[in-house]
Amino acid sequence: MTEKTILSRKELYKKVWTTPMIHLAKEFGISDRGLAKICQRYDIPRPRLGYWAKLEHGKKVSKVPSPKILSRTINGLRTSTEKSTTSSTMKTLAKEEQ
Repeated sequence: MTEKTILSRKELYKKVWTTPMIHLAKEFGISDRGLAKICQRYDIPRPRLGYWAKLEHGKKVSKVPSPKILSRTINGLRTSTEKSTTSSTMKTLAKEEQ
């Protein structure tokens, strides 16, 4: 059985900045590279290399704000948490202007 998860762009942005990509990708049943491609496609900034290590050691880190998208936003993403899922199963449910 396949379990579906629906996320808004804003929710995915929050998850990307609170959980390392490798762990978040496992949660969705896709590769971390597949998740990175989704973030790139929808202009969701990701933490830079070393972000989590610096955060863990109490160093100052900066969070890149989510850009406002006027012409291309998503209302939600559908992901499958089934183990054999690939990034190609991620589908846009709806697009709308903000």
